[in-house]
Amino acid sequence: MGSSFGSDHLVLMAEAAGLLAFVLSGALLVQILVLHWRRGIRARRRRIVEDRWRPVLLKALYGIPDRPPPLAAGEARPVLRLWTRMHASVRGAARDRLVRLAREVGAPDRARALFRSRRLRDRLLATTALGRMRSLDDWDEVARLLGHRHAILALTAARALIHMDAERAVEILVPLLVERDDWYPFRGLALLRAAGPGVVSRPLAGALESASWRGRLRLLRYLEAADPSVAAGAARPIARTTRNPAVLAACLRLLKTPEDLDLVRRHLEHPAWEVRVRAAVALGRLGTEADVPRLEALLSDREWWVRYRAAQALAAMPFVDRARLEAIRRRHPDPFARDILGQVAAEGAA
Repeated sequence: MGSSFGSDHLVLMAEAAGLLAFVLSGALLVQILVLHWRRGIRARRRRIVEDRWRPVLLKALYGIPDRPPPLAAGEARPVLRLWTRMHASVRGAARDRLVRLAREVGAPDRARALFRSRRLRDRLLATTALGRMRSLDDWDEVARLLGHRHAILALTAARALIHMDAERAVEILVPLLVERDDWYPFRGLALLRAAGPGVVSRPLAGALESASWRGRLRLLRYLEAADPSVAAGAARPIARTTRNPAVLAACLRLLKTPEDLDLVRRHLEHPAWEVRVRAAVALGRLGTEADVPRLEALLSDREWWVRYRAAQALAAMPFVDRARLEAIRRRHPDPFARDILGQVAAEGAA
């Protein structure tokens, strides 16, 4: 009797669990369908707004249209996205006309409303748009984002400030590029390249003089965005005195004139392999006929990367053609040197 009651109870529980799972699955399916439906509606509305505004923006590339329509609040997101994409794809007077159009239709006010949003996506869009509109009235608000804990938002603000006033922005950004470890060097370098060598060279070289070795290491990487002669002039005295291998290697990347040849040759046998790598690359860039034997010697280095870069440097020299490279490979006594020369020759032929 008791056993029968227990079995029935278990069956009821199993049926209830199955029913609950069915209901939950149905609810999840309904939720997915609703999300898909809402996404479809948003996409359709976005296409309608873009179709309405695209001809206006295209016409502005050649001249400001008469009485352009005011930008409604509900159109702000798709139009600002379309506008920023178009602004990024053109140069010169067409860019200026897009900025004039944006101001005439009230786009800065719409961007400011999104700038105050709590949604990260809106803030990124608004910051980008305000920067490209060169809205200097918003400089202070955008500059405050440079200290934001979200690195992408802070970098977007940095890029916006460069669009507004590159010279003023770089004065603020150079110390931040040294301090903020969460700004990857390649992103910082892209910012500085957007500003241009005429703007970034002097602040970077000036900051290098008083920086710690860690700061110098970052600044030396960023000096690749500077004028080559300024970058080499800033790196040369450091390369002559520093004992830090990482700093020295970073300096060697920036030496690009024949007057640095002796300095480069001096470090071909440096104890640190990363320095020997950079010296080999620099020698390929600056070297003369007399440096061919030096690079041949590096083909036997104990470090693979040194051998590889030395082989590439040899191949890059204007007076070393494929036939001569093959001759060096055949007569070299070291099998590792012959292997790396063969690999580089194959890469060049591919």
